[in-house]
Amino acid sequence: MGVVGEPPLRPAQRAVAAPSDLLAWVAATGTQEAARVLGVDGGRIRQLRRGDCLRISPALLARWEAHKPHVPATPWQLRRVGRGGVVVLAGVRWCLPASLVPQRAQVLVALSAAGVLLVRLADGPVAVSIQPGGAA
Repeated sequence: MGVVGEPPLRPAQRAVAAPSDLLAWVAATGTQEAARVLGVDGGRIRQLRRGDCLRISPALLARWEAHKPHVPATPWQLRRVGRGGVVVLAGVRWCLPASLVPQRAQVLVALSAAGVLLVRLADGPVAVSIQPGGAA
């Protein structure tokens, strides 16, 4: 909000500094994937990678904040699904829904920055979040 009588702020004036976690994710992610997730074109992603444009719009920041919980904080690891859909990672038992993965299958798993398990299935690129099922 501006002072009464002042012109409204232009989008460039509302821009904020790009957070370091966003810049790291952009650097590690493919151009098309990053552009799709953030709702921008590939040129904007290349600018962020080069450091040409380190200020982003509030809308882009909001899209990043919505996507951030789905970004792994740890590397993806291959794990076997045990009886009852249990996967153990970092000493924690994670219970996968039976409809998600058949027993004795292998899945890629990683912990997110929000502390939930991300599971990447072999037949799709989508990762799902699972809450912990108890300590191992």
